[in-house]
Amino acid sequence: MKTRTPTMNLCAVPLTSRSLGRAPDRRRSPWTASIVTGIVVLAAALHASSSQATIIASDSAANYSGSSFISTNGGTGFQLWTSSLTGGGGSYRGSTGLGSTTFGIYAGGGANNSFTAYRQFDNALTVSSTFSVDIGTTSIASGGSVGVLFFASGVERGALFFDGGSSFWQWNGGGGAIVTSIPFGSVNLDLARLSTNGYSLALAQGATTQTITGTFLSSGNPTSSAINEVGFFSSAQGGGENFGFDNLEIAAVPEPHTPLIVGAGACAMIPVFLRRRRRPNR
Repeated sequence: MKTRTPTMNLCAVPLTSRSLGRAPDRRRSPWTASIVTGIVVLAAALHASSSQATIIASDSAANYSGSSFISTNGGTGFQLWTSSLTGGGGSYRGSTGLGSTTFGIYAGGGANNSFTAYRQFDNALTVSSTFSVDIGTTSIASGGSVGVLFFASGVERGALFFDGGSSFWQWNGGGGAIVTSIPFGSVNLDLARLSTNGYSLALAQGATTQTITGTFLSSGNPTSSAINEVGFFSSAQGGGENFGFDNLEIAAVPEPHTPLIVGAGACAMIPVFLRRRRRPNR
């Protein structure tokens, strides 16, 4: 697990006229400078604490050798790749509609052909965590589709998909399909868990971005909305076609830590304490 943490000196004491041995400016209250310093230091501490994401799971096709990835695990925070096949289809590592060396799957034309590659998470998505992946596809035959499925304890809770003959990607979080503004082509997908059942789906394609927020339908069981598995499927896509995906990642943005906040505020009060210690007796 990698944590990106900035180097900060929260207790850096600002130089003042008093600390330098010069006469203070009587026109300005010593509390004014301390309050301003406190606000600045606290804001910096909060920003540094809340904006640094912790990567808790990651994987990419570059971690593998050879042309196969099913039943292996080249990443961290995920379990082995698994799959299901109906009719004709399969998986490979190589050139896809996403790029030159990615994970790829395919399924021949016809309603009886489909292939899905599954990946369980070591731990379910927690609130404030995000799953992200890059996806891309070649052509899709009429009646076929490709996409990404999200599961919670084996129950499908969401799906991003593209149907053959349509113009845009679609999303269904349990309340019916939503036609997005993202056209055919490669997409970066970010699915964030905002609350027990709340989510935010961000799609990016070049300069075009779209964010969809909603609530997973949980069938009366709130914990069932804790996504812990993803699936990539190709159904009746057509001969010679494929669906690619790569750069799987789960990241969590931590809440500001109480000790950090308290420490920042205490350090900001140091100039006041120094002033009191140096005040002459009357």
